[in-house]
This record gives sequence, structure tokens and C-alpha cells, in this order.
Amino acid sequence: MKHSKLGLTSFYISSTSILCLGLMFVAIIVSVIIQDNSNSSYDLVEITIGCSIFIILLLDLIALILGIVSLFQPQTRKIFAIIGICLSPFPLLAILFMIIVGTLSGA
Repeated sequence: MKHSKLGLTSFYISSTSILCLGLMFVAIIVSVIIQDNSNSSYDLVEITIGCSIFIILLLDLIALILGIVSLFQPQTRKIFAIIGICLSPFPLLAILFMIIVGTLSGA
């Protein structure tokens, strides 16, 4: 049996969105450090971070759909589809966690 191409795609997209989330987290930290050290505002960085949140969530939705579709393909291995489905909620949970922490810290 071969691995499902949709399952592999789901796994790759989920992994990529997690990597992008890590890069976005670094960008948020750098933005906060830069903004604390100067009086000017960095609206472009904040807009880019906001847009990247929507792109990451869209990628996760696509990965989840591809993983679910891949589970129903006959005569293919399902391991990458299952891993892709398991990885896809992590960025959403991480983004929600960052929103909650930001709200509670009064930022």
C-alpha cells in the first residue's frame, strides 16, 4: 500500500503552519521589544502579524479537510492523514492562548 497523497499534503501543510506560527511568535516578541525601546508605532508589523494569523488558520482548515478526505481513500496508508489531523488544531490553540495572555496582561 502507498501513502495517501492527500494525507502527505495534510501533514506538510500542518507542519508548515506550525513553523509559520513559531516565526510569527518570534516576530511578536521582536515587535514588543522594538516598541518598548522607541516612541514610534510599528503598525506595519502589527498588520502583518494579524494577516499571518488568518493565513495560518486558513492553512490549518485546509490541512484538516485534506486529512479527513484522505481517511476515506481506499487502499492507502492513513498515518500521515492522522498526523496531519492531529497537528492542525495546535496553531489554533496557540493563537487562542496568545490572545488570552495578551488580554489578561493588558497589552
